[in-house]
Amino acid sequence: MAIVSESSEQITLVRRLRRAGIRCAAVPNGATLRGGAKEGARLKREGLEPGIPDLLIGFWFFRLGMRCSQHAYLILTPLGVEIFPFFNAHKNLQVLYWTQIAEAEVDSRKLIMHFSDQKNSGVVVSLRPILPKQRKLLKKAIEGRMEQTR
Repeated sequence: MAIVSESSEQITLVRRLRRAGIRCAAVPNGATLRGGAKEGARLKREGLEPGIPDLLIGFWFFRLGMRCSQHAYLILTPLGVEIFPFFNAHKNLQVLYWTQIAEAEVDSRKLIMHFSDQKNSGVVVSLRPILPKQRKLLKKAIEGRMEQTR
């Protein structure tokens, strides 16, 4: 069995992706441009394209991290609703028990859980990270659970 190099695997992957119409750009892993034309040709076959610096890719991941830090995950359990923030989850985790929640409202963008019938205290959770189809399921689950507690 022949040993396949990482370079040849990447070249094969880039070719397949491009044939499928998927644009991709490789980030060189420890490569230098001092290798001359031969090294440059190998990097080009591996998918390296001019104009996509490492800093741009780093910026994309930074923006993704900032977006994720603004939202939280929700888990519905038999005990209540668990809200997991992305940062410091061990400190900022919230569990809202069903016995605490007097009323809950779900609209297209947020979940509002009221702790009193007067609706003057509670928690508002953004639903933007959840797909619209999943929001409908969440709404149905919350409304079903609230019907059981009435």
